[in-house]
Amino acid sequence: MIDKIEYYNLEGYVNYTLLKNVAEGNNYAFLPKKEISERSKKTFDIGHIFERYFLEDKDLSYIKVDKTEDLSGHSALLKDALLNYCRDNSILDAGTIENNIMLEIIKENKLWNNVKDENILLTNASKILEKINFLLSLQENDVIANIGVFDLISKAEEGLKKFPEVYHTLYPIDDVEIYTQLAIVDAKHFLLPVKGLPDRVYVDHKKKLITIIDFKTMENRVEDFKFKSFYPFKYYYQLPFYTRLFIENNRDIIDYQIEMKFVVFSKTTPEIPAVYILKNSWINKAWEGWTSKTGFQIKGINNLLEEIKWYWELGGTSLSYLLAQNNNVLTIEEDWNE
Repeated sequence: MIDKIEYYNLEGYVNYTLLKNVAEGNNYAFLPKKEISERSKKTFDIGHIFERYFLEDKDLSYIKVDKTEDLSGHSALLKDALLNYCRDNSILDAGTIENNIMLEIIKENKLWNNVKDENILLTNASKILEKINFLLSLQENDVIANIGVFDLISKAEEGLKKFPEVYHTLYPIDDVEIYTQLAIVDAKHFLLPVKGLPDRVYVDHKKKLITIIDFKTMENRVEDFKFKSFYPFKYYYQLPFYTRLFIENNRDIIDYQIEMKFVVFSKTTPEIPAVYILKNSWINKAWEGWTSKTGFQIKGINNLLEEIKWYWELGGTSLSYLLAQNNNVLTIEEDWNE
């Protein structure tokens, strides 16, 4: 078993994100050599903070609260330019930048071109300094959030207490083995080396039951999860992918029953969480692919692994797998209803 940092830095392994990108037809084989390691980003989104709070550690003291004004437009552009200037020149207080330098930076970045009064330009710049100094004060692994995150977490925690079915999905009352952020790597059972990081895995030896859980936050209400998140973000690959990885690497309990669940929180209504159960039939559908009711072909994980393998063996190409498999000759099928 490896830890999360080792997992993130493990090169040449296919993960859920890459599978999703292939399925979406993006630059599917451009897997970076190393993923973003845990908390190497300056800003965590609410999802990461929620996930850490409810699954790992309820201590929020690691969060650096950003009380500065939100910036947009030219102010945001100037913020980026000044931040780079300060870092390049080892400046710890942006307020020490001389006015002539400040005006040069504004001019170089073509900001507020219609404003001729230098005093107005300097006033605009002065409103940004608090934000820059806050960012300059951060250490490499600091996590930033605005003050509103604490209210969201408080409401979400109160909501959990009102819905025991959701609460006990996160915090089971049965005597089970609990694995949080379980790093699974496999270089022998699949077409390519693969890796997955399920948020929670429960193993109940008495009931002979394995439960795979993923934690989700969304902008919309939780009742919209199926059509606003599950299908658009192709989550139908995620839990079946994790499930197959876990089973293949724990074959001593291969006869256990499987449960797959999403625990979902809404940023809009954090006090109303929900659990979505994914039927086991999704495991085979996700791996083998299927045809939708409208006739649309959804690729399976096995198909996606074949695509990635083809690309990696070529060492990169602008030719798509679809064209390559059909010698660049495609047919437009009749797709209307009789």
